[in-house]
Amino acid sequence: MPTIKLSKIEMNYEVAGEGPPLVFIPGLYSSAVTSGLNALRPYFDKRDKHYKIIIADSRGCGLSSKVDFDFSTEDMAEDWNELLEVLKVKEAFIVGSSMGSMIAQYLAINHSDKVRSLVLVDSIARANKYLIKTLDFWCLVLERFDYADFSKLVNLMCLPWTLYEQYYDQIDQLERLAKEMLGSLPLFDHTAYKRLCHAIAMHDCMDKIHGVKVPTLVVSGDNDLICPAPLAEAMAGMMPAAGFVLVKDSGHGVALQQTEQLGELILKFHDQV
Repeated sequence: MPTIKLSKIEMNYEVAGEGPPLVFIPGLYSSAVTSGLNALRPYFDKRDKHYKIIIADSRGCGLSSKVDFDFSTEDMAEDWNELLEVLKVKEAFIVGSSMGSMIAQYLAINHSDKVRSLVLVDSIARANKYLIKTLDFWCLVLERFDYADFSKLVNLMCLPWTLYEQYYDQIDQLERLAKEMLGSLPLFDHTAYKRLCHAIAMHDCMDKIHGVKVPTLVVSGDNDLICPAPLAEAMAGMMPAAGFVLVKDSGHGVALQQTEQLGELILKFHDQV
């Protein structure tokens, strides 16, 4: 995948396919390679209308720049806007997950001309106290355990108990495969991770989210502890052109936990905009 030099960082990205631009913005410390949003790709090849999928590593993630100063989700949205400008993308469908959805909020607020429609998955408009405390705890745990073992803790917090009961053996196998895959990725960067957590903890679009007037779909898992569904639904109610869908038997990470349902929801939504 190519890396492009922007005004403040170098950004690793991938462009695949032909058709209307569809931008995937990954979550915390996820990259173009590891993002759960990649699971959705087959659903955008189901119909005659295909998409040009654009996905990248946000600053601090993957192969993109690890800066030596704090930054915000709004700063990260500027990186993505600049990437779209360099790629000569005038307007795109935007899908953001978790931290990526926070970046997408600012992209829609500050650069609405670039956003044809917006899908916010695992999302809230402002980091609540539970999320802030969770991020603090995750950073503390990472000082004592390696990233692969830490990921098991994240899965426990993000997956609903129903999926653990139903797919325990598969989850255990995936965790082992993930540990093997981490060996081929850049070494875990504790400082970069902490800066990303700080950006999420400081995220607050509550006074601006009403300015998102593009067609928007907010999707939340019914067992999401990280970005609780009631807060996501309340956020949707603040946007004049937004709808809300609650996905059952899903925690934080709908794209991986209920991939087919999310893929169909997005396709149906795109048919209407």
